[in-house]
Amino acid sequence: MFNWIERRVEGSHNQSKALDKQGFSLNFVWRKLTKHVLWLGISLLTALAFISYFIPVEQLYIPFFTLNLSVVVTGWVLFFAGCTYINAGFIREKMCLHMCPYSRFQSAMFDEQTSLVTYDVTRGENRGKRKRGETIKHMGDCVDCNLCVQVCPAGIDIRNGLQYECINCGLCIDACDQTMSKFNYPKRLIDFSKSTTQKMIKGQQLSYLAVIALLVGGVIIWAMAWTSFEVNIIRDRQALYRINQQGVVENTYLFKIRNKANTVEHFDVKIENPKVYKFENKPKIDADPGELKTVAVVVSQKQTNAQNVDKLRFTITAKQNGHTLTKQVSFYGGNKGW
Repeated sequence: MFNWIERRVEGSHNQSKALDKQGFSLNFVWRKLTKHVLWLGISLLTALAFISYFIPVEQLYIPFFTLNLSVVVTGWVLFFAGCTYINAGFIREKMCLHMCPYSRFQSAMFDEQTSLVTYDVTRGENRGKRKRGETIKHMGDCVDCNLCVQVCPAGIDIRNGLQYECINCGLCIDACDQTMSKFNYPKRLIDFSKSTTQKMIKGQQLSYLAVIALLVGGVIIWAMAWTSFEVNIIRDRQALYRINQQGVVENTYLFKIRNKANTVEHFDVKIENPKVYKFENKPKIDADPGELKTVAVVVSQKQTNAQNVDKLRFTITAKQNGHTLTKQVSFYGGNKGW
């Protein structure tokens, strides 16, 4: 609809380009103003039609045009109208070129029966301009009129080979056939072909197989390495260690456990060397789904050499599913025996 209005108001594609080069004039202003007013009208009507899926029409159209509609609904109407106006009026083929996901993966959907728009290079090259009825040696049938490019919604030149932006609409075929008829050349210089698809498939099968194998391998590795929770242990930053009234060395750690499971999880924390270290406060950690739980844990050891630094290992186990993680931290002021 936007293209139809533009062609009726500004003329053909070439006339529209010539109008843009004229600069500001009465003819330029009224044509551009008319086009954009009509574009905005269509955008507004399509936005109202979309919003009417959610709001009854008797509560939408008349209140909107009488300015009695709520601010929220009015905002959504204007938002969708603006999106339509920008997309259809200005972005256009850039959507196909840069944002459309289908153009990125459509080649993976091809099979031996898929027909693609292709240019017959053998017949068309060397291309070049000429007069009707003129015969030039060593020249192909392509007269380089560029109509195939002008009518392409994606703005590509199919003569440069198959491109992912091509949506296979066939408009370039119709434009080329018109030119071929004027020069009394056979039609279908640009045509739908299956041979190109078959050549592409032979070259793509191994590459797609390799990509799929990598993806499947990555998923398997991720599944094997995945655990239902994460653990981060941070030492108390206020002191490396302290000695309590019984003459025992204590280190304090902050356990940060995130439960990634969909159920409430109970975590059991153990010390790998209980003969050397013990908990001053045995932690009981319960976490809701998605919760990050922080618990302070105090571990002690008899003081014999306060300058030693030892390695302390914790084993954290999720009781529901049995996943286990081992974390190593430093214990300051400890020794090797209890």
